[in-house]
Amino acid sequence: MDELLVSSRAAAKAGFHRNQKVHIILSSESCDLDSVVSSLAMAYFLSRTSSGPPGCSLVFPVLNIPRSQFHLRADVLLLLREAGITMETLVFRDEVDLARLHGNRRLALTLVDHNILPSKDSDLQGAVVEVIDPHILERTPSFSCPVTMEMVMSCATLVMEQILSRAPEILDQQLALLLYGETQGHRRHCVLCRCVCLLSVLCRCYCLLSVLCRCVSVSCLSSAGVTVSRVSSAGVSVSCVSSAGVSVSPVAGKVRGKDSQMFQLLQTQFPDLPHRDALHSALRSAKFDLSGFTTEQILLNNMKTVAGGDLRVAVSIVYMSLDLFLQRTNLQQEICHFCQSHHLDAVVAMTISFNDQSDEPVRQVAIYSSNLLYRQEINHALLNSHSPTLCLSPASSPYKDILTYHQDNALASRRNVIPVLTHFLSDWWQREVHCGAGGEELEDQLDQSDVMIYDTFPVNEESADLSDADRLPHVYSACCHHQRRLQLGAGDYGNVEEDYRGRMMPPPPPMNSLVDGCPLDSSFNQEALLEKFSRMGGGEEEQVGMGNKRGVKFQ
Repeated sequence: MDELLVSSRAAAKAGFHRNQKVHIILSSESCDLDSVVSSLAMAYFLSRTSSGPPGCSLVFPVLNIPRSQFHLRADVLLLLREAGITMETLVFRDEVDLARLHGNRRLALTLVDHNILPSKDSDLQGAVVEVIDPHILERTPSFSCPVTMEMVMSCATLVMEQILSRAPEILDQQLALLLYGETQGHRRHCVLCRCVCLLSVLCRCYCLLSVLCRCVSVSCLSSAGVTVSRVSSAGVSVSCVSSAGVSVSPVAGKVRGKDSQMFQLLQTQFPDLPHRDALHSALRSAKFDLSGFTTEQILLNNMKTVAGGDLRVAVSIVYMSLDLFLQRTNLQQEICHFCQSHHLDAVVAMTISFNDQSDEPVRQVAIYSSNLLYRQEINHALLNSHSPTLCLSPASSPYKDILTYHQDNALASRRNVIPVLTHFLSDWWQREVHCGAGGEELEDQLDQSDVMIYDTFPVNEESADLSDADRLPHVYSACCHHQRRLQLGAGDYGNVEEDYRGRMMPPPPPMNSLVDGCPLDSSFNQEALLEKFSRMGGGEEEQVGMGNKRGVKFQ
């Protein structure tokens, strides 16, 4: 693998040969441990087997973040260091011009650990030739792009399965350590999943028994916390544990066993690998060590973005408890600055922590947006999610622009929240377009407290002497806000004036042509103007007559 990485880095620095077509294995934008390992392993596999798209003379992995952000992934750095891979041999997204390669028809993309490109990369969609991902499928299937999608815990499991089935001889100690470090990190979570799977089996047996005996009504099942279709408190379906990727069917039973099977195979074939508990503990300690990180770095550490129309939302995994996160100095101000710097409208921070008594994760959620409408709409989407139910209960927040919740469904991770937000943003975009085409329908659907946003202009030196009564509030309508964007277009809308929180302000009214100082003020002749109007009147009557003959009605 070292030879592949060194040659890939050299080719990226040189800008590739003029007519050289490249096949890039692109990690997800979260660039977490699973995504990085899957990208490296898949690129190594394709380079050794020459099984990529025809005409691609170079195959190499690209980590889908800027190089400057990679130092935030402490657990990834630790595993790569153990495997003898240095950061200098890696290629990052800001070092390859994918748009130029695609424009020259020299790019082929394989997506690992994600199956759809973010909105900023939508122009590259035609370059995608393969997808390997354990997440919910969001892309439209096509014959030109095969998709490997199974609900397993790790994308590295799917990559390793391909390696073992087609080229087991390339599995050496270095590659085994990378795959081992990733797959074993999910084993403790698998224990919880097995418990949920057992609960699912018991629920199915209980439901079957109730049907056969006809002595247990549906209402009794509901009062016991069990329904025929879903155990909502755990986000568990009787036929499928969707939030954890576990199903009780025989086929899906193999899916859950696949992670464990690959892990045990690595242990057997490479007995010199580190002890699983020691490596797991070291990787988790590195991941949760955020000492010295700024709020921006914490949010960038493991972030994905979803977008719909003009609304962009970041979903960040925060490796600390919600209480510790809220105790950060000037948190709301720093998140506001983070949104402005990265062109975001909202941030959903999903905190995860562990207590000393249990390995079960403690999950909490914080929703930030300086726009009240955005904040409440995202809040509504998550509270009303049913696939799975997040089971959110309100938590105390010291900030007016940050809503916080305890998440009782510990199995619902970001992979479950992303589709919920994607669906919400798609619906938002449809409403936005409909509002722009049909008027004020969006405002009619929303409560006035949601639609109208009030904000007082900041006090500057010139207005410091004004009383509070003299400072008029800044009021704007959400629907008019959307219409303005649609009229101007995405490119021009960035030139509209913004207030101190980055919100769009209505443009200044045009200067009245009859006020003092206007061009007509110095040479205005009333008699000449009236004479001109009288001349125009005859022509207008003639046009009206012609229009009536054609069936045209003038107002």
